[in-house]
Amino acid sequence: MSSFKRFFTLITPNGLSEFQHQMLVWLTCVFFNSYVLFANNSIVPFQAQIEFDLALSKTQFALLSSSAYAFIYTFGQLVNGFFINRYGFKSVMIFAALCCIQSNCILSYSDYYYFVLLARCLAAIGGVFSLITFVLLTRTFFSPNYQGALIGWGALVAGFSASFAFGVSHFWHGSWHSFYQILLIVSCCMTLAIATFIPNDLGAARPQSISLQSMSELLKDPYIFTLIIFCASIYSGIQYFSSNEIFIFLKLKSITPDGARTLMFASWIGYAIGCMLSGHFADRLKRPDHSLIGYSVACFICFLSIVYFKTRFALTLLFFFGLGVAASGIIIALTVLNVLLDNQRFTYATCMVNFSVGVVSMVNPPIVGMILDITSKQYGLLDLKVYQFAFLYLLCFMRSKVQFFCCF
Repeated sequence: MSSFKRFFTLITPNGLSEFQHQMLVWLTCVFFNSYVLFANNSIVPFQAQIEFDLALSKTQFALLSSSAYAFIYTFGQLVNGFFINRYGFKSVMIFAALCCIQSNCILSYSDYYYFVLLARCLAAIGGVFSLITFVLLTRTFFSPNYQGALIGWGALVAGFSASFAFGVSHFWHGSWHSFYQILLIVSCCMTLAIATFIPNDLGAARPQSISLQSMSELLKDPYIFTLIIFCASIYSGIQYFSSNEIFIFLKLKSITPDGARTLMFASWIGYAIGCMLSGHFADRLKRPDHSLIGYSVACFICFLSIVYFKTRFALTLLFFFGLGVAASGIIIALTVLNVLLDNQRFTYATCMVNFSVGVVSMVNPPIVGMILDITSKQYGLLDLKVYQFAFLYLLCFMRSKVQFFCCF
């Protein structure tokens, strides 16, 4: 036990009691970030129920599951720094958590499409503040020698949480309304934890308000612009599968719902482990940006194999895991940006990365949904070939990313 205490004393010279306080802040932020990822992904296992109950088309469900959430998340990146700077961490985190509570209240009882759409927008407000508060509070409370490890472990926990969302339909046999009633209780507990453990004022930790002019000047650098585009596109495969169609698509490939849950679980485990390992190796590579081409190629190959090839389940599992690992290349890109830029410009770059990820998450699903709707009406059925045709759009999007990045 003495060696355990000595280890944590190295982290915080003020002693173990101070460490306990700091760890409670860190755990609260991890809880918040993990909840947001779990809640976002948990809508997918209920796709068939929701489409039936609300009489939705594929395009409408894509707007519900991805685009509405991504719209708020995307443009929230332009103002989250302002609100944190103006009102402080605790206030904005409580506000975001209350929005999550309101979202769960609507999802628990409403069968009206536009109310459910509003609920997804409210849930997205939690996503706007969850990641930035986690990163900034970790950087504030802990020594630089341990920030990377703690952010990596937090990402690992959040990745596990996101992966568990796909097991919802395995252990939950009730309606989607009753599931969100349980999630409502969880969000209330999260709000209580934020109110209890997050300090009232951390002025020194607050970011500067985001300057749109400074962000546009940052994008004039072609290398930084390329890294931001990379981050948006490398995440697109796992993001689409996590929010749209994956259970229905895999059923057409003769994969059971339990098998589909296992595959999506593997993809997020790959992402979580990949984030931790990428963060570990990024500091040890002389040119970590050179590895990004490998991440891009791996993402393209895994997505191509998942969609267009019929393979044994074990190999399909490997491809899903690889898709998640490839998505963790975003950590390498952020590490490169962190080295290149000062603190203020890195904050701008982080917002631009989140903004670009949000734009892709907002635009891609409804485009694929419209292709599915139009093609299925033309041919009178929604079979595997229709899905493979619609997914050509995503494949071309990934292929252009590989070519674009290789040019640099």
